[in-house]
Amino acid sequence: MKITINNIEYDAITDLNDLTIVQFMKLEPLIANEVNEYNKELYNMRISEILCDVEENTFDDAPLSDMGKFEEILNNFNTSKMSDIWPTHKMIGDTLYVFKQESDGFTTGEFATLKILMTKDMDPIRRALNMLSIMIRPGTSEVKEEKTFYKQERLDTHPLTIDSRIELFRDNLKWIDGQKLISFFLTTIKEYLVNMNSSMGSQTSLKKQPVKKVKSGKATSKKQV
Repeated sequence: MKITINNIEYDAITDLNDLTIVQFMKLEPLIANEVNEYNKELYNMRISEILCDVEENTFDDAPLSDMGKFEEILNNFNTSKMSDIWPTHKMIGDTLYVFKQESDGFTTGEFATLKILMTKDMDPIRRALNMLSIMIRPGTSEVKEEKTFYKQERLDTHPLTIDSRIELFRDNLKWIDGQKLISFFLTTIKEYLVNMNSSMGSQTSLKKQPVKKVKSGKATSKKQV
């Protein structure tokens, strides 16, 4: 959707499925906030900045006559048809990136790395991109019996590898590319950690049970006649 604000033309996103990972995660907390008559204009302006892919506060200098255009952007934004597709692969440049599938399960290296990311204090957007850099990796494809199979390369957690992939995904991954991965594997890890902590708690409580002392006594026996 083409729209002119403050004499500059912008291309506003009109479909939820066209949002990048970063745009969606910026949008999510705004949508969660309650909108009332006092903050409606600011709410519309901030969301419009995300949908037009500009920095926050860019539209603060727009003339008051442009205020209605922010509401127009929101009215044309379709949120009703969220894709439920779980991608298998995506070409970024000349590289084939293969997506972790629900049926694959975790390797020990993947789980250990994702667990650290979940417990580490960092910006939510950075955490999501970090997780995706583990679960979406370069790979290969092979056709067998008219069916294509995709295989990821081995996990490489070197900081330079992860950082370069994060920057690549920041600009090239749509929310529909990563939302299934994030929600499923995040839930899986949380459930595992809860179960693990529960199990450790049970073991600890067993260790703390007092040991009852049994008084020793001499056994007596009667001879059979």
